[in-house]
Amino acid sequence: MVNASFAYVEDSDPGPYPIPLNAPIEGGSASTGDRHVLVLDKGRSKLYEMFSSYPSSNAWSACSGAVFDMKGYALRTETYTSADAAGLPILPLLVRYDEIASGEIKHAIRFTAPKTKREYLWPARHYASTITSTAYPPMGARLRLKASYDISHFDATNQVILRALKKYGMILADNGSAWYITGVPDARFVDTGLDALKTITGSSFEVVDCSYLMINKDSGAARSPTPVFRSVSIKANSYVFGAELLPKLPHTIERRKSSTGTWSVVESFTPTNSGITIKTYPFDPTTTWFYRVKR
Repeated sequence: MVNASFAYVEDSDPGPYPIPLNAPIEGGSASTGDRHVLVLDKGRSKLYEMFSSYPSSNAWSACSGAVFDMKGYALRTETYTSADAAGLPILPLLVRYDEIASGEIKHAIRFTAPKTKREYLWPARHYASTITSTAYPPMGARLRLKASYDISHFDATNQVILRALKKYGMILADNGSAWYITGVPDARFVDTGLDALKTITGSSFEVVDCSYLMINKDSGAARSPTPVFRSVSIKANSYVFGAELLPKLPHTIERRKSSTGTWSVVESFTPTNSGITIKTYPFDPTTTWFYRVKR
């Protein structure tokens, strides 16, 4: 463990941190940029991240430092920054070459913008702007590459990234270069190939409202995007189920008499609140019905 001191004391988790004094610094030891330093302690499932990091002979000094428990979903204290302006962890949102090699990235990707709004959206915890105009995005904004965008002309590496941007999207995490996504440095990446991503413009993305996924504002845990049945019971003349559904989105209950029959609509509705939705329908013991929920 090495002592670490921070300029943003109130927003930072106190040291010491298990970060070697020769740990790689973003941009190199002479960098004048963000100088992020990231260390994952796999044994303790702890992630340590620092911003504007400078080592001395026996300690680190940085603008801010944050520690994340990788076994839980707890977010930073509200209004606290991290090593990123949005108060989010950096490492889980970076593209890693091993993911490229596997053929799939299974998470959203961090990106930056030159100017942002004085606001943050869940799961972000902090803003870094005085701008109040709605022409600028807030920290934590989630964008997704449109499903209709043709990625067939990109190389295999870029297609892995673009499929992730269609499925999981990207999260605005810091002020910086426009539409700039980031990854873990790896000699296997070919920068000239990645440059092809610069041909994609902002109009190819759509903004996604993720507020309905929030379970608790202080937790990064999210609701399942698909209906989750929590209880099923049959009473004398009724069939009752409880399901966790996404609020403010239309759902349809359908049923059929056999496993191969045609589905028919029983009810369409829109849950107004989060939590368990209870539905009751007539039960006929002489007929077997199959029910499903669609969103």
